[in-house]
Amino acid sequence: MTLFASVVVCLCHDREEQQDVVDSLPGYQFMWSQFTIYYTDFDDTLERPLSSLIRAFAHSGCFDKLDRVYALLSLAQNGHEFIVDYGIDLETLLRRTMLFCMDNRSLDDLLLLGATLIEALEFRPV
Repeated sequence: MTLFASVVVCLCHDREEQQDVVDSLPGYQFMWSQFTIYYTDFDDTLERPLSSLIRAFAHSGCFDKLDRVYALLSLAQNGHEFIVDYGIDLETLLRRTMLFCMDNRSLDDLLLLGATLIEALEFRPV
């Protein structure tokens, strides 16, 4: 059990109260996502923003790391707006993708997307 979980258990008397405490913490969705697997049920009638596709499929294992984002563009509802450029480095792709996906996203969604991109692109700052 993590230190955080131990503190929540000590502060709260019942399970419902524990969940309320966790839900009220800023960034809880981001932290929870680190412990769970992201599942998405895709349906042709559902909107498919690039950010959701990245979270679901970015670890699919394309040889070229740029394709871990670019391969999803044809599936994304707004993918046609993203400019594909194989001459850029991973840092630029990370920044462009984050800027592209920022519209009407919560901080938790952006943190999750950023963490997923960093992991999927195997991004290592120099």
